[in-house]
Amino acid sequence: MNNRDSSGRFRFLPAFLQPRPTHLSSRLGMESALCLDDDPLSLRLVEHLLKKRFRVVSCPSIDRAIEAVRREAIDVFLCDYHLGQEFTGAQAYEILRIKHGYDPLHRILITSYPSPEIEAETLACGFDRVFSKPLRKEFQAYCLNLRSPGPARNMRTG
Repeated sequence: MNNRDSSGRFRFLPAFLQPRPTHLSSRLGMESALCLDDDPLSLRLVEHLLKKRFRVVSCPSIDRAIEAVRREAIDVFLCDYHLGQEFTGAQAYEILRIKHGYDPLHRILITSYPSPEIEAETLACGFDRVFSKPLRKEFQAYCLNLRSPGPARNMRTG
């Protein structure tokens, strides 16, 4: 009897207990970062700023982000606050966390319209930092200097 569904996940385990696949880049020491933004220029900018340390998985929609977190273990979550008409970045993270068991080591929100309300909402949802657009060297320096968990996490996920 096969206990897996068509996507290879175990039928009887909740999402947060499902085995997390790893990407080759994580085995080679390069961490991965998921960037969720509906603006293609912002996605390219984040890729460019973080390419020294991260393999950036660019997702223009929540559906693509869901596919990415199901497919591989991703250590850093970067998200725009305004994701079109459907979601805010905080809502998108809650969907990924609750429904798909996504629990990244670091969560960073990016917004064009910073406000105390947006910052309070996102920090309450579990984001570590909020950066305003246009992204500057402070954003790049923060991301490139994030602490990684070391070999214990790689052994756990790989």
